[in-house]
Amino acid sequence: MSVGDILDNWRNRPRHEQWILGLLAISSALLLIFILLIKPVGSYYQDAERNLESARAEALAVSAALREVSRLQSRDITVLPEEPGGLKQFFSNSASSAKLKLSDLSFNRTGFVVLSVSEAEPYAAFQWLNQLISRHDLLVSQATIDVGEKKSLLNMELVFELPGQR
Repeated sequence: MSVGDILDNWRNRPRHEQWILGLLAISSALLLIFILLIKPVGSYYQDAERNLESARAEALAVSAALREVSRLQSRDITVLPEEPGGLKQFFSNSASSAKLKLSDLSFNRTGFVVLSVSEAEPYAAFQWLNQLISRHDLLVSQATIDVGEKKSLLNMELVFELPGQR
């Protein structure tokens, strides 16, 4: 069948059949355009929108982590020794430099350091405690503070959670 035969067949058809076949061809072309172009582009934009939402959530998490890192770096945190002997030496030196007397220092099985300070001046004790928290990233998980035999001095029992245990 040649092109001339096809054109003759088209010309010999009644006018309403030509219109119907023309509209059918246009509808088929529009359907193909929709299936091959518009639908994939729409799916692409939907996926991009979902990815954008998750990327924003991740960006917020990264931003929060960077702020936390910046905050910790600005605090000039000193890393604590990991072995118990080094920790005992650290707490003993720290307390003696603050003119505090450690009466007990122990470690429990769950990674907490328990220490007792006796007959401490309140200002010096709280200044020492603030320094431990801010410069060494320690967390006081439990504190018992009472007045010593001398009414102006404190007795403290503190339980510290080490940074690696959180």
